[in-house]
Amino acid sequence: MPPTPEARATADRFVFDTGNLKYLAMHLPKGALERTVPGAGWTVRQMLAHLAEAQEGYAEILEGLQQGVPPDPSRFDPTAHNAQVAARHHETPLPEIVNVFDVSVRRLVAALGCVDEAASRAKIGLFGLPDVLRAWSNHAAGHGMEMLDVLPELRDDPMLLNWLLYEDFSQEPEHLASQRRLMQEVQHSYAAGEDQDPREEEDE
Repeated sequence: MPPTPEARATADRFVFDTGNLKYLAMHLPKGALERTVPGAGWTVRQMLAHLAEAQEGYAEILEGLQQGVPPDPSRFDPTAHNAQVAARHHETPLPEIVNVFDVSVRRLVAALGCVDEAASRAKIGLFGLPDVLRAWSNHAAGHGMEMLDVLPELRDDPMLLNWLLYEDFSQEPEHLASQRRLMQEVQHSYAAGEDQDPREEEDE
């Protein structure tokens, strides 16, 4: 049976988000990996590792469901699980994290390709699989917005703006506020550029 439209859309979303996260990771300014991200209190390095490992975990859960194996109950204690991930990746080199992104997204897309109508009726914990897929789909962009808050050097990057300014954060007030600040910065930047006389640029 073919995958459900929602599973296909989720796979596409993970490919898109992973590409943007890898782009962000490979364009970080010197020392940026150790900057602390607001909220979680993790470094940029730990946040990237968290997102890469999350994709790996999602793939494991879906593969388990296909084999009739329910997910480990420890996965439903995100505070403890995330603390372990952060501690484990305190000094992980960036190329290793990028490699986890590459491996995990291929594995996750393959697993999502097996989510047909019958599989979509499964439950993960207390929630149905369609609701879980929607939650997973929203995960990366929210953390991307948090990281961009401590990366002023990248706040005018067209690739990242295309990613985060078009995200729907209407259900996440803190991320929505960050997105609006970013939009205002972009608007002010363009307004300042339009106000400048082109002849002044030539003189410079």
